[in-house]
Amino acid sequence: MTSRTQVADYLADKIFTGTNSKKVMNEVAAWLQAHNKTRQVDYLVNDVARALTKHGYYCISVTSARELSVATKKQVEISIKEMTGATTLECTYSVDHELIGGIVIKTPEAELDASIQSRLAKIIEGVK
Repeated sequence: MTSRTQVADYLADKIFTGTNSKKVMNEVAAWLQAHNKTRQVDYLVNDVARALTKHGYYCISVTSARELSVATKKQVEISIKEMTGATTLECTYSVDHELIGGIVIKTPEAELDASIQSRLAKIIEGVK
């Protein structure tokens, strides 16, 4: 029996080696259908992102309260590479004014929430 994690590892290996992605995606779609796991596609995407980290490829999202400068984005990417050992980063940047200030960085393996919003929530929780 093949697990979702095994399929994710297979897909990550194929993506990393540059195999015909259309063919591989059709294979994975057929596996999902054959095993009645089509509802797990979002989980599979996360598993593939995690599996790609074994190859040094990281898909990360960075959310900040305000638009980050090019220099700050570069520094964030350098820091993430140093912390994770990543050789390749695919970064998605977004702005969420509800954070008030600070930054939230999500990798397939972890999340760093250094936002003012989360700090305030912790203070409020501590007061209760």
